Amino acid sequence: MHMYTHTHTHTLACAFSPALKMSKHDPLYRLRWVTLGYHHNWDTKEYSDSRRSLFPPDLAELTACVAEAVGFPKFVAEAAIVNYYHLDSTLSGHTDHSEKDLSLPLVSISFGLSAIFLIGGQTRETRPTALLLRSGDVVIMSQESRLSYHAVPRVLPHVHELSAE
Repeated sequence: MHMYTHTHTHTLACAFSPALKMSKHDPLYRLRWVTLGYHHNWDTKEYSDSRRSLFPPDLAELTACVAEAVGFPKFVAEAAIVNYYHLDSTLSGHTDHSEKDLSLPLVSISFGLSAIFLIGGQTRETRPTALLLRSGDVVIMSQESRLSYHAVPRVLPHVHELSAE
């Protein structure tokens, strides 16, 4: 696991398992995201108090441990958006500003395929920094980076990493 703690940057991308093979016509292939806890309304860009499911306790515990490690000892996750990426997927530059308390960090955990993650500034004019995210990596966006533009311009094909034995 790698934990990126850039001065203002800390973030979640999730990828399908490299072993999962499916047709582009399969309904699961077309799945791009799911919400956990408070449900996000993509039309209004808000979380709904009236539409909420149980937030997975194991994920809540994991994010609390990660947040505590970088200075947020009382962090309690209440919502998550799980993004599913294919090799031809991208996520356009955007900011995450739907939460009611923007002083809390955004914890991002990557699973599956590696991807290029870009984090810029609070305007699109700021040149972004590129990070290679691999399965198990964690990025936490807090402080100024909490409202910074970020994107996933490329998902990388699965490569077996050599291990030193």
